[in-house]
Amino acid sequence: MVLTRALVVSLTLAAGAAATAAEDARNWHELPDFSALRQEIGWREDFWDICENNRPIQNMRALMDGNPKSAVRLGRSWLEKCPVDVRIHHETFVALTKSGDPEEGQVHLEWSKGLMSAIAATGDGKTPATAYETISVGEGYAVLHLLRLRLVERSTVEDETGMIVADAMTVEHPDGSTSTMYFSPKAHFARIRAAASRIPPDVLERMVQAVGAPSDDPDERRTAIRNAVKSLPQDVSDEIDAAMSTGPEPKQ
Repeated sequence: MVLTRALVVSLTLAAGAAATAAEDARNWHELPDFSALRQEIGWREDFWDICENNRPIQNMRALMDGNPKSAVRLGRSWLEKCPVDVRIHHETFVALTKSGDPEEGQVHLEWSKGLMSAIAATGDGKTPATAYETISVGEGYAVLHLLRLRLVERSTVEDETGMIVADAMTVEHPDGSTSTMYFSPKAHFARIRAAASRIPPDVLERMVQAVGAPSDDPDERRTAIRNAVKSLPQDVSDEIDAAMSTGPEPKQ
């Protein structure tokens, strides 16, 4: 299995003994059932609010060399509300190591490895039918980053009814070879369906027309859809906008 084989090489960057109990509200030393935790949090309707909106990854990276302790604070504050963010756990591990606390950093490395193992258990990523099941589009990008794979191209896979069932990620490996990995963000699709169920028929028709607009640019189609829902009540409009959001591709 691709993820399982890559875990040791890509994630185990340092060894360390168990650290003393963390002072945070969550005791990070108590490792959970990672699959159950991803299911619990990843399928929440407010997932975008707690795990995607204002995600601090770029701020953490900017602080990593000059002020790693601030990066630690950002990471742990975020993880208190979104403990299933595999990338932030790894960045927090790096920040703690840089700030002189590698043993505490090891705890977050174990969380990152545990979450990666939970993702690996969902499939082999070789076909749309055996795609890795992710809780968001962003989680797929995080996996690529942690495996040190460069995204070359992303496309979507549809079933016979035209429904999107997976993302196809063409990636470049460190040795220069390329392959395609498949991710199925089922929880993300479920949030979109839940939001769509609240859309009045006339607005839904405008959205369908927007999707079918003669444009190959997915950003243009997304903008057209968002323009179509402006007549909705603000709470419904916000819900749909959040469900549609995938977040930018994280910088490697």
